[in-house]
Amino acid sequence: MDDQDAQSQLRLAEAKLHAVLEDKDHFASKLEPTFQEYRSRCEDVIVESLGSDTSTAVEGKLWEGHIRINSFFRKQLAYLRDVNGKKRPVEHRKKASQYLKFIKTSQRFYRGYIQSLASHPGGLGEIQAVARKLNIDTSLPANTARDPKLHNDILMSCHRTLIHLGDLSRYRTSELDTKKEKDWGPAIGYYDLAIAIYPSSGVSYNQLAIISKAQGDRTRTLYNLYRALSAYEPPATAFNNLDLELKKIREGKTPQTGKGFDDGLESSQSANLQRWFPLLHACYFDSDASGDYETLEGKMLSCLVAGLRERSLKTTAVNRLAVSNIAADFAAGDRWQEYLLEEDDDVIAFRPFQDTHQAFSGSERKARHHGQDLKRHHPNDEMLCRIRDLVEDALELVDNEVSS
Repeated sequence: MDDQDAQSQLRLAEAKLHAVLEDKDHFASKLEPTFQEYRSRCEDVIVESLGSDTSTAVEGKLWEGHIRINSFFRKQLAYLRDVNGKKRPVEHRKKASQYLKFIKTSQRFYRGYIQSLASHPGGLGEIQAVARKLNIDTSLPANTARDPKLHNDILMSCHRTLIHLGDLSRYRTSELDTKKEKDWGPAIGYYDLAIAIYPSSGVSYNQLAIISKAQGDRTRTLYNLYRALSAYEPPATAFNNLDLELKKIREGKTPQTGKGFDDGLESSQSANLQRWFPLLHACYFDSDASGDYETLEGKMLSCLVAGLRERSLKTTAVNRLAVSNIAADFAAGDRWQEYLLEEDDDVIAFRPFQDTHQAFSGSERKARHHGQDLKRHHPNDEMLCRIRDLVEDALELVDNEVSS
């Protein structure tokens, strides 16, 4: 089938799907075969035109179709759980069974698509490795793609597909897993694979934050949101998601119910970190927050010192704390003041600092804190800036020492 025929068949399949989506009376009976045809026609065009804008556009349209149908099922399930205060268990089970079938066929399709990518003549070793981890057989050995753009397009397509598979698994767990401790493992596994093949994207971390939030784990939610925002390619909603979560923490709307850092701490220290770590970050992020952050800082530091001294802190917990703080510093980068503080007055024009500190170098010296037109930031931000500058100076000294 040539490209024009494939696109013509896709348009016909798309028209049929739209008709089914509008037909409320026969939606359930006609959806599966109609959507299966639409998937198949989309894949024909995508694989045939890999490396082109057409392929990417059709990929997006296909996922939008999955999102629309998923939204329909979730609304129906929510409605049947509580109709005018009355549950309808029989109808709910029937609709849940239809939804599960949709999720499973969607997962099979996207796993099959990864198989197609791994078997493509321009296939990549990275895609072959993903296929092996997912126990997907491929018919062709991996070859090095001659065209760098095709190489990149195949990689990006696989990355997007892994995100879709993670989302489908997350939807399934969220809506259909009735156990008290829901099994998020499959969704997390897909997101982790997406990170492994393309770590520059922050999308997987954004999706992982949705899971940790559902688990009631504020500390891990913040970690994932910071990682999403700090990636080379952060999601468009990354900053707003972080801002909203910190605002809810400040307002007490996101209680900690999960384990948090329990995998890395003794129980009492875990409880303290679960409570203080998110509150401290929420306080830092809010320029109008009160000076209570100093008390929280003291409690956090005491807890960390005790944990380090008693060796009750695991490396994973320490790393997560450190990365969260570094990412928070990065996220607040645009909020730093660009003027000198009171203590800088003593060393203005001090020659030993001119070559080591940007604030005092040449004609580009920062404004002084008492400038007439200067609008100063909240003391919390200024304190964070002091800490940041100390860390930067320390890193520069260490780097100079190593270099020498």
